[in-house]
Amino acid sequence: YLTNGNDPKILPLTFESTTLDYGFIDFGNAFASKVANPDASGINTSSNVAKVTKIAGAETWAGTLISLTEPIDFSTYQKIKVKVWSPQAGIQVLFKMENASNSAISTELPVTTTVANGWEELVFDFTGINNSNNYQNVVLFFDFGNSGTGTDYYFDDVELTN
Repeated sequence: YLTNGNDPKILPLTFESTTLDYGFIDFGNAFASKVANPDASGINTSSNVAKVTKIAGAETWAGTLISLTEPIDFSTYQKIKVKVWSPQAGIQVLFKMENASNSAISTELPVTTTVANGWEELVFDFTGINNSNNYQNVVLFFDFGNSGTGTDYYFDDVELTN
């Protein structure tokens, strides 16, 4: 369906829409945008992806938020997979979900990258999540816990999975 003439912001987030404003909300001196895929290879040959730059001196908790059109429905699947590209292996990617009207209602999970300079799929297992919390904001933190160094990270295909 359409919302106000535009595609709805729902999962999966593929960054391929030509009409959708993904509305990145950046914080802590991280900056996100939709860009052409810089490495269309392996598991991700799509045209467009999200790029997050964590500028030099950025906060350890710098990241970006996308507010979806409606809450995520976890009644069938309770895991979220995300394709990520990082210039180094061993960095922590924190995936957080928040209630749109009360950010204190949230849950988050860290996963560590294992691939450098290539795409990999990270799976965040939210098994047992309280679906009635109406998680609508998707928040990603790259290299969580470390100050920014001017590094670019990429993500794509945020979706529910089993």
